[in-house]
Amino acid sequence: MLDCCVSLDHIKQHGLVLEQFKCLTICNNCAVECWRPSESTISEFRARIAASCSHFDSVIVASYSRKSLGQTGSGHYSPIAGYHRGSDKVLILDVARFKYPPYWVSLVSLYESMEQIDTTTQKARGYFALKRAEHARLSLFHLRTTTPDTIASLRTKVTSFLREFQDTPACERTRVQVQSLQKELGSIQDMIGSFVEYCASAVEGTDKSC
Repeated sequence: MLDCCVSLDHIKQHGLVLEQFKCLTICNNCAVECWRPSESTISEFRARIAASCSHFDSVIVASYSRKSLGQTGSGHYSPIAGYHRGSDKVLILDVARFKYPPYWVSLVSLYESMEQIDTTTQKARGYFALKRAEHARLSLFHLRTTTPDTIASLRTKVTSFLREFQDTPACERTRVQVQSLQKELGSIQDMIGSFVEYCASAVEGTDKSC
């Protein structure tokens, strides 16, 4: 689920800031901690990477400036898959593999690249420690912002459309009508899914912050 905190259109146009990325990890059943360089020393950064690379239950994801590392592009997110203590380098599994294969980079250089200011927030970038949430559950749907008024409006609209569709001879039903009907029914399916997850959350006593 990539659109539980911000729309996909927004992501395509503007990318994600730290707070939005953190929200997405929570939506996808992760327990997450986040630090900017001002909140974590380089020694703490190194220790967390070493601990993460020594276990299989957590992963460090860095938000850094590509430009600072001599790469093309600007802000980027990628997980850290390894740490070589002797050279003090980290192995970055670049998620844009078509652009950069996995590569080793100085931990100090990576830390400095996280200190670069994100022009959207006017704050430094940072890093995350992710692991599976203790009470993680499978979510096929997520709760969207809906109100009784929007649900009632959609129900009225779909009911009217169905009546018009049924009164139209089959030979006159256009492809546009069929596609429109499919879209409206899809909206209803989304709302049903949201309601199911809402009920499940209430039963489990969980609070879905995003």
